[in-house]
Amino acid sequence: TSLYYDISCPYIDRQFSCVKNGRNDSDYRHWEWQPEDCTFNPKLALRKLQGKKLLFVGDSLQRNQWESFLCLVEWVIPHKHKSMRLAHSVFTA
Repeated sequence: TSLYYDISCPYIDRQFSCVKNGRNDSDYRHWEWQPEDCTFNPKLALRKLQGKKLLFVGDSLQRNQWESFLCLVEWVIPHKHKSMRLAHSVFTA
């Protein structure tokens, strides 16, 4: 199963949300890459990135990757430690 759904993540832009754009079926939510012997641990990822900067550079596809990464890690960050300035697409944790 997915680690998040686009409708439940506040960082997904409406223009990239299938549900918010009227897609009625949910079959696509079950499509996922199946890596071998690999699981994503958001706490470990944030610990490894602590004190470092992670930069996503590119077009709308890269923006989708950035938003997806935020959705994968944001639920393990206490609310008081999150902030996002939408004008500059900056997220700090």
